Amino acid sequence: AAKFTKARRVLTWLYHWVIRHDFLPKIIREDILKLAFDNDLTNINKKTATVDFGFEGFQIPAEFAFAAYRFGHSMVRDSYQTNNSDAAGFGNFIPIFDAVSADDLKGNRRMTLRKVVQWDWFLKMTSSAESFFPQKAMPINTTLSRALSELERDGDLKHINNFLAARNILRGIRVGMPKASSVVNELNTFLHALDSKAPQAEFINGNDKNKNMIEALWYYILLEAEEQANKENAGKLGIVGSSIVAFTFAGLLKNTSNSYFNLNPSWEPDDETASGALLGDDKKDDKDWSLASIIRLSKLPVSVEDF
Repeated sequence: AAKFTKARRVLTWLYHWVIRHDFLPKIIREDILKLAFDNDLTNINKKTATVDFGFEGFQIPAEFAFAAYRFGHSMVRDSYQTNNSDAAGFGNFIPIFDAVSADDLKGNRRMTLRKVVQWDWFLKMTSSAESFFPQKAMPINTTLSRALSELERDGDLKHINNFLAARNILRGIRVGMPKASSVVNELNTFLHALDSKAPQAEFINGNDKNKNMIEALWYYILLEAEEQANKENAGKLGIVGSSIVAFTFAGLLKNTSNSYFNLNPSWEPDDETASGALLGDDKKDDKDWSLASIIRLSKLPVSVEDF
C-alpha cells in the first residue's frame, strides 16, 4: 500500500509539473503565465472579471470550457500517420473524421492495430525520424481542418452540426457566453488590479469577412492568436486566450489539496530520482521532464520496435 501511495503521488505531481513547465509554456504567453502562477490571488475579488478566477471553491469557468480551451480544434490536422506496423505504415494517413468511410479515427468502435499511436511520430523523442516526425500541430488561427466539417449528424452530410465550428458557436449561445468585447474589458480590469504593468488586450474590430462572428468568444480567441502572432509569441494564444487558460489551470492546481503546489511548492521531478521513483532515463527525450516522460513511464508504444 505504501509503494502504491508513493507511486500515485509521484505520477500525479509529475503530471502537474509537466502541465506547468512543459505544456502551458508552449501555448501561453510567458508574461501571462507568470502572472497566473507567481501571484497570490486569494485577495482578488473573484467577481472582478467576467471570467471567474476565484481560488476558493474554484470551478472551471464557462469561458474556459466552451471557448478558450477549444483553441486546440484549430490545431488538429485532417489526418495522421499512426504507426509503422504492417497494418498502417509510413505515408499512410488516416483521417480523423470521414463522413463516408469507417476508416477514420472516430471512437465508439473496436480498436485496431492500424489506429494505435506510435508516440515518436507524435512527440519529439530520441527515436523520432528528423524531418518527418513528430507530426506538427496546425497553427492557432481561425482556419479549421476540412475533416472537422465531416462530423456525422443524422446521416445528413450538409447538416450544420457536421461542422465543428458551428457546434462551438451555437454551444456558446446556448450557455449564455458573454460577448468577446465584454470579456476583453473585464479581463483588462482584472489584470490591471493584479499588476499595473500587466499587458492589456485591445479589442479587435471585425472586418467584412468576420464582423458577424467577432463577438463569439471561441472565434475571437482564435482570431486574437492569429492577429497577435509575432516572433516572441508565435504559435501561442493572445492575451485573452492566454489569461483564461492560464488562470484556470492555476486555479485548478492551487485548489488541488494534494498537489505539489500546496504540499511541497519547491518540488521538482529530479527530487525523486535518488529513490528510484523516477529515473533519469525517463527524461532522455528532452532536456527536462515533459509529456514524453509520462509516455515513457506508461510503457506505451514509442517506436516501431514496440509493435
